[in-house]
Amino acid sequence: MIDLTLWSATLNDDRLLKQVTLPGSHDATIYDGGDFDKTGITQYLVSKALSITQSGSIGDQCRIGSRFFDVRLKVAGGAVRGYHQTLGQGGVGATSQKILDDVNSFLKSRGSEFVILRISHTDRDTDIVNEVLNHPIASRLYKGRGNIANARVGDLRGKAVCIFDAKTFGAKKKTFSKDSPSLLDQAKGIHAFHKHKTGATYDDGIGVCGCFKGSPDINQVLGNAVKGADAHACHADDHLFFLYWQQTKGNVEANTRMHGEGYVPGKGKPKLTGGTHANAPAMIKLLQQKSVLNAVYRPEGADPAQWQTVSTTRGDRMCMPNVISYDFINPKTSEEIVLVNDPGVRQYVQRRLALI
Repeated sequence: MIDLTLWSATLNDDRLLKQVTLPGSHDATIYDGGDFDKTGITQYLVSKALSITQSGSIGDQCRIGSRFFDVRLKVAGGAVRGYHQTLGQGGVGATSQKILDDVNSFLKSRGSEFVILRISHTDRDTDIVNEVLNHPIASRLYKGRGNIANARVGDLRGKAVCIFDAKTFGAKKKTFSKDSPSLLDQAKGIHAFHKHKTGATYDDGIGVCGCFKGSPDINQVLGNAVKGADAHACHADDHLFFLYWQQTKGNVEANTRMHGEGYVPGKGKPKLTGGTHANAPAMIKLLQQKSVLNAVYRPEGADPAQWQTVSTTRGDRMCMPNVISYDFINPKTSEEIVLVNDPGVRQYVQRRLALI
């Protein structure tokens, strides 16, 4: 078993962030325990199991290998808290103070590690930027400039990388009221988050691509993962590929932890059984195989010159995710994801494909 509290220590300092695969926590702030409260009329009718997406705190998730956190914030009951709601129905979780405390404490004693906090689904009313800058974590913020996908692992070690939605926290021109200045400032450690668009640049933070669609159906989830991987294989090498490996809607925990028998025969294509935990190895193997093939044979729709460059720089990571975001972080799945970074594993897959 890998020491998941220190797994980044095995990465070469000169490796770039875009060359690494991280376990990530979906709806990271909504975990079982005293920090969670149900909200809305449905709190009296619906089980909390329909809102909770993690088992332990942000600190616990760090110790089980997660390094990219989906942090959604709102003001609730006079405090800024994480939330997982639809039209106010659902729940609120850890406070922003607790989230920052957990990450700061984790990094304080683990200089080899880094943590990315994607703060989203929020607005300026939370005053979260000022809270980050006035919290002890400010001394650990990554303050590098430019495109963070190209940052060296050695420069990220011991740092918290805070990324905020570029549209919400960037400069905003208003028609009927005073313009809002940008709150993004890389020199202070406040970076932008962008969803990938062809021709866009990401010189003020991080850009990500992916198929951002949720489903409780494991086969649909896998299909979306493959769709995102195929698209990424045709993209320039200037952003991260973010993979949704989560079964949303309904009882998320039951869906996620469901035992699986792998592929089972049926009409048309064989179907996966079970949840995302059980099927993570199959998904990873499939994307490793597609990566090797796409690095050798140009995928349909890829620009020839760009593909030639990317197939050289990305190699057999051609369409591998940089973040695999999943619910109910656990040691087994995190280890399976972390091992994607082992070149020996990738070379083994490549040799196997050569024999097919």
